[in-house]
Amino acid sequence: MVPRGDPTVLGWATAALYLVAAAFAARAAWRAPDRQLRAFWGLSALALASLGVNKQLDVQTDLMRVARAVVTDTGLHPAYTTELKIGVGALAALGLLGAAAAVAWLARGRWRRLWLPSTGWLAIALFVALRAAAFHDLDELGVSFLKHGAVRALELGGLAAVVVGSLRAPPVAGPASKEC
Repeated sequence: MVPRGDPTVLGWATAALYLVAAAFAARAAWRAPDRQLRAFWGLSALALASLGVNKQLDVQTDLMRVARAVVTDTGLHPAYTTELKIGVGALAALGLLGAAAAVAWLARGRWRRLWLPSTGWLAIALFVALRAAAFHDLDELGVSFLKHGAVRALELGGLAAVVVGSLRAPPVAGPASKEC
């Protein structure tokens, strides 16, 4: 049986870092002085925890296996072609743009406080898009650098930026202790 997720020491350490980053984001959400910052950090915490668990469970691989089986069994597409690969790349690019738009919307008017974690999220989103491209063998389209440490640096650098940004969040008491 093929191992799931990233069974290396670095893979497990990265999964743990996602969960640690999620905890720091949850802390920042709890301490946030307003609803907009709570939403930014709360959604960050949920997304980071999900990415950390998925780092080892590899849910997208199962989804792709099911999709490939459906496509093959129905005869819709007997072989993977360049058009399909370009389509996957385009979907990854749209996902990256969607992530950028979501970060921009949640951080609106708060760029001074959120520029670092927002930059981290964009790096993580780019990492996810590039990994999706690599999963679909898009090397012939010019993304062969994925086999090197540049992609891992995007992931870890993005996580570090989100963690540092969460530590710089304003030290305001949680919602339960705010006076009305």
